Amino acid sequence: MSILILYTGGTIGMTVSESGLAPSSSLVEKLHTIFPSGIANTPEYSVQTLDPLIDSANLDTTHWQRIVAAIQQHWDAYNSFIILHGTDTMAYTASLLSYVFANSCKNIILTGSQLPLGAERSDAPCNLALALSLANGIPLGQVAIAFGNQVLQGNRATKISSQAFAGFDSPNTPPLVTNQITPHYRVNGLTGCQPCKEPAELHFQPEAVALLWLTPSLSQASYGGFLHDSKCKALVLVSFGAGNIASENQSFCQFLADAKDKGLVVVNVSQCQHGGTSTGAYAAGSVLTQLGVLDGKDMTVEAAFTKLHYLLALDHSPKEIRTHWQTCRAEEWSE
Repeated sequence: MSILILYTGGTIGMTVSESGLAPSSSLVEKLHTIFPSGIANTPEYSVQTLDPLIDSANLDTTHWQRIVAAIQQHWDAYNSFIILHGTDTMAYTASLLSYVFANSCKNIILTGSQLPLGAERSDAPCNLALALSLANGIPLGQVAIAFGNQVLQGNRATKISSQAFAGFDSPNTPPLVTNQITPHYRVNGLTGCQPCKEPAELHFQPEAVALLWLTPSLSQASYGGFLHDSKCKALVLVSFGAGNIASENQSFCQFLADAKDKGLVVVNVSQCQHGGTSTGAYAAGSVLTQLGVLDGKDMTVEAAFTKLHYLLALDHSPKEIRTHWQTCRAEEWSE
């Protein structure tokens, strides 16, 4: 059984440059030295490098297009895929891939590290070993993130630390796998995995999805421009607590009404890592339903943002997006 490792960039393969750490192609040689393919306990694998490499803070929809295309191109030749990715936007890419390859019978695992491979005390070898050991194991039924001795459901994960080796967590669902002396598995919890159908052709739209994090005394300048931006087709509203907004802010409520009339799709998720929204629990939140705002339940910001991008990439109309949003495609929220 063979694995394709797709190296997209990130800290794991960075080396020191004049301006600081920067992506480097030298990772491939280090990888084969530390994990010789097909020898001892290391499964057979091949490596493909995305060119040019990405510093994940610079990730955009064109990179998603290239990553998806690389997986599709090699789908029949490999049993599983490991994506080496920068940590800053790893949860975004994992979420996006979870919709594209929903319920796949092949494992797609993202990993990276907080310190470069080869650096003193680097977490890269442990994360890579975990990803390799699971890549050809039982089907996870989910695109996953292997990091810090845990395998997390990709579209429920979020980066929680820029310093700790346990840099990711999935606050609203347990890990798929906890790496310990006797590994603990939680897989195929809801829908299980199926043979992957040929993914639909995707046409990603750069700058089509915006995000608005609510604050007290929110300035109209923070949101007014969305209505006049022809590229903006959808908005993730990151609201207070259980999904509440300042319902007495007439200007903001009018903005949401105008957004609905314009066909701008608005989705509401909570600023809280745990719990998600409770639509209708408070008067300050129930107004959102009246204004046509979609419920993001306990989704992460990353999962909501990328689901909108995915639906837009399928060339859906606003009405179709509203309909398809209601379907939990890849266990992206708790049911």
